[in-house]
Amino acid sequence: MLTPGITATDGFHRGDAAGGVGLEFRPPYSPGRLRLGFEFSDPSRIVDVSFKWDIFNRGWVRPFLSAGLGAAYLDLDRDWHFAMGFSGGIDFFLTRNLFTTFEVKQRFFTDESADRDVVFSSFHQTTFFAGVGFFL
Repeated sequence: MLTPGITATDGFHRGDAAGGVGLEFRPPYSPGRLRLGFEFSDPSRIVDVSFKWDIFNRGWVRPFLSAGLGAAYLDLDRDWHFAMGFSGGIDFFLTRNLFTTFEVKQRFFTDESADRDVVFSSFHQTTFFAGVGFFL
């Protein structure tokens, strides 16, 4: 998958260009897919593994939900953080193996200060992607 997009952080005060590449594994006739992804934007670089579930497995229009875990390098403190993301979107299949995709993703990151336990940071990221994908 190749997906350019736009990302906003902390209440949509600023928008930045974003991009993503992904490799999806789809078993035959299954609504579930495993996605290995890399996303990049001005405030972050993210690698993750997510599970994508097609709500309707048949037809040319397939809405989906996705949840993933990974790691993010944040430019705020120039360090790696645990990342968790949820997304929803829609895939339009042009052929059996070629599709366009539109996705909105919300990401949360950990705040790993030395003086306390690992907690989720108040910093979060919302990204909109539009792109194309194909299955081999």
